[in-house]
Amino acid sequence: MTCFRDFTAPDWEVFGGNALMLVTCAFYLAWWALAFWPKGIGYNSLTAILITVALLAGIASIAVLSLGVAALPRIEKGLPVSFVLLGAAVLFVFFLAVTKNAFHRPVTSELLVMFIWAAVEFSAILALSRSGRFADGQIALLSTLVTIAMLVGLACYVLYYRLEGLPGFWDGLIPLATDAAVVAVFLSVQATS
Repeated sequence: MTCFRDFTAPDWEVFGGNALMLVTCAFYLAWWALAFWPKGIGYNSLTAILITVALLAGIASIAVLSLGVAALPRIEKGLPVSFVLLGAAVLFVFFLAVTKNAFHRPVTSELLVMFIWAAVEFSAILALSRSGRFADGQIALLSTLVTIAMLVGLACYVLYYRLEGLPGFWDGLIPLATDAAVVAVFLSVQATS
């Protein structure tokens, strides 16, 4: 198995953007574990540094991934990436209304973060597919994993304020760990494609 075969600059940008996303997940997980563990350390200078690094790595990840997605050649015809972004925006508004009105869940930034993450990942899958990098099986695998991660994240998002103590801690940790696992699989699939 050969890794990084015929990678172009845009392929490396998508890969690097996802590597930064994995860094984001790692620092976000560390922040969550320290700040929200029942009887943990809560907010202090260490947790402030962890969440700041997670935020900066996340912004860098989105920027680098977007550059790669925009620069990938389009060998195959198909859905434009703008449709993915528009669809994510529409679904975000829908789920914002549903979680707020039907489930009475207070609105927090996590919902927006989930949809931005999914939109970026689906855009990368589509762009790598249209460039000829991903085959149908790889597209199906990664699309399924991103969808599962989104559904897990939405379920945990709705449940979070109904849980206290350790169950609430795990409920917040599960989507972060799921997203990290999906990004790790994405990196592996892209490296060996």
